[in-house]
Amino acid sequence: MREENSALLCMDTEVHPDWLSEVVKVAQTSSDICACFGKFYDYSDEERFAGANALFRINRNLRFQDVVQEASTAPGSLWLVKREAIKLVGLFDDKYFMYFDEYDLCWRMRIAGYRIMYVPDAIAYHRSGSQMQSEYRIYFETKTG
Repeated sequence: MREENSALLCMDTEVHPDWLSEVVKVAQTSSDICACFGKFYDYSDEERFAGANALFRINRNLRFQDVVQEASTAPGSLWLVKREAIKLVGLFDDKYFMYFDEYDLCWRMRIAGYRIMYVPDAIAYHRSGSQMQSEYRIYFETKTG
């Protein structure tokens, strides 16, 4: 039986030619893995690792950047998701206009018994404004209700 997956990539993301094969390889290792994401760098500075967020680190004894490992969530900018998981838990919740929609989706996947994996050999580059702290960005990252 053929497994179907969907890649969710921000339009300002570019992937290394091996990105897809690397995340698929890990996704196929277990039926309870629903999503995989890779290492990503800032597009304007290929030496700056843009994905070094401690939120994704589960096993603090492993060097996060270099080891395939389970993660609590995946960044919204680039990941592979198994279609069966999307059919079970749904896609992004419309209540999230911007920001944090991926946390909600990952939470629902984990509640459903799925795992999310970080794949360091799946390389991508993101033209992100993540360092920019505009009033607009701060408002949507901190608003409640």
